[in-house]
Amino acid sequence: MTRREENCNPDPEVYAKFVAGNPMAQAPGANPHYLSETDALTHARGGDVAAPARALLPYRDAASLNEALAANGVVHPDRKVWVVTVHGDVMTPGSLTTRPTVVHAFSMIIDAESGIVTNWCYGCEAVK
Repeated sequence: MTRREENCNPDPEVYAKFVAGNPMAQAPGANPHYLSETDALTHARGGDVAAPARALLPYRDAASLNEALAANGVVHPDRKVWVVTVHGDVMTPGSLTTRPTVVHAFSMIIDAESGIVTNWCYGCEAVK
């Protein structure tokens, strides 16, 4: 098995331990306290850009906005998430093999209970 296959097909026991310890894999609490819209937008903005579009919905419904963006198999489908799209020029971070570039939208999904970013996408508009 190659290193890439190991990353894509984790050991079932290791994966089970990861899910068990991950708050996003759990069903929402009985009386959850959600991240405020202001906090979610501040987290997503990161800079001086146009006002973001947003939606608060269960994770399972986020796939209807952008299937590829909401493809995290660990997040419990009933957890509420903020789906935020920043419209405007956003610089990608780049990597060892690619230079940073400017894209015209950036989307992220933020778990509304924990504030953890579960997914993000440069160049995609999940919420218009």
